Amino acid sequence: MKKVLCGILVTILSVITFCLAYDYRDTKSPNNYYKVYLNDEVIGVIQSKSKLEKFIDAEGESIKKKYGVDTVYAPEGLIMEELTSYNQEVSEVSKVYRTIISKADLTIEGYQISLKSGDDIKHIYVTEEDIFKTAVIDLIKTYVGSDRYKLYDTNSQAEILDTGKIIENIYVQNDITIKKMRIPVSKKIFSSASSLSKYLLYGDNANTKEYVVKVGDTISSVSLENEISTEEFLIANTSFTDKSNLLHVGETVTIAVPNPQIQVVVEEYQVVDKESAYQVEERYDDEMNIGTTKVIQEGVNGIIRVSQNVQSINGSITYIEPIDRVEVKQPISKIVLIGNHKIPHIGDLNNWAWPTMSGYTITDDFEWRTNPITGAREHHSGIDISGLGYGAPIYAANNGTIEVERYKGDYGYYILINHNNGYWTLYGHMSRFAADVDEGDIVQKGQLIGYIGSTGWATGPHLHFEVWKNCEHCRINPFSLY
Repeated sequence: MKKVLCGILVTILSVITFCLAYDYRDTKSPNNYYKVYLNDEVIGVIQSKSKLEKFIDAEGESIKKKYGVDTVYAPEGLIMEELTSYNQEVSEVSKVYRTIISKADLTIEGYQISLKSGDDIKHIYVTEEDIFKTAVIDLIKTYVGSDRYKLYDTNSQAEILDTGKIIENIYVQNDITIKKMRIPVSKKIFSSASSLSKYLLYGDNANTKEYVVKVGDTISSVSLENEISTEEFLIANTSFTDKSNLLHVGETVTIAVPNPQIQVVVEEYQVVDKESAYQVEERYDDEMNIGTTKVIQEGVNGIIRVSQNVQSINGSITYIEPIDRVEVKQPISKIVLIGNHKIPHIGDLNNWAWPTMSGYTITDDFEWRTNPITGAREHHSGIDISGLGYGAPIYAANNGTIEVERYKGDYGYYILINHNNGYWTLYGHMSRFAADVDEGDIVQKGQLIGYIGSTGWATGPHLHFEVWKNCEHCRINPFSLY
């Protein structure tokens, strides 16, 4: 009997021991959680992935309103990794959210526009792809005018009968790539075409001011006073179409220096009538004293019809290819009697010759501009005479002595003439010098001294023409002589 009782007792104790040793947790089902990482750093464990996403979206109402989007997203680099556990300590969603925004920016869906120019890459961010396309078109209209762009875009430009201009091509020179992505809200994000077009024209530092027109003001004088070019004035004030337009006293105009973020190229075919400057025929009279002159026939300008291909980048002419020249009206020479047949080395203060043939275009005046080579703001030291083609002749503007004939980095091949009357003239970017002129030579007004080129700092073939008065490098506007 005792043996039976002992057996029963042992059995009962074994059962109790087994039950005590068994881990009751193994009888429960495991739960799913999400471990939250931000850039590989663990910032918490949450029960619901969707709950955190909804919380982030709900907290981003101000962001939605600012950019006009429907959803705000977590930062790039946020990962929620699913894990399974029986007993896991979890974080409050609000606490995880506060940690996230303290370490990274929330994001919205949009597009990254990458603009490549040479080795430089610039990124622009927009909420909609069409915002960039519309802004570029608005920028093009700034350069060519809304009406001209519409005619070009609809293939409705009128055929040139006598004179006129036709836009043949418009394109952006930069390499452009567009990528859809989630953009951190700390980036500069454009949600309207108007704000982006202003940025594309002026960049981040759009320092604009207003100017009230005074008595005697012209577009040229206002531009010079405010250290901008006339082209820059016209870009900032689109109601004016030409620098010859009149300003009205009390009228308010905008002064701004463009800083284009993209390069808009416009290619045009032009047929234009240009004045053909009359020649001055000098006849020497031994009965007249040296240094005296007498006009016996006044000159009359003629007209040359010039056809040419013109390329502009961001509103500034960069290249002119001459196609044809037709004389519409022949000029009549001015005839001047000059005392003493000997060629004087002193230039006549009252009669200056134009340094090129007719049919030219002035691509840069004696005014403020952005240097097309260095990108620096500067006052242009002379005028640029273009449109005559590579190798066109260059003439001495007056009698004088060739003081310099050499190559210099910025001027390229250039000649400096001392007219021995308080004036010097400089001729830059030559392709070569005339064979019969050298330093120290006395040259006569209208004498061939070289040929147009693009040596030195030049974007295309043209003559850079400077006038100095009373001292070397005391530059004045060349047009003051004519």
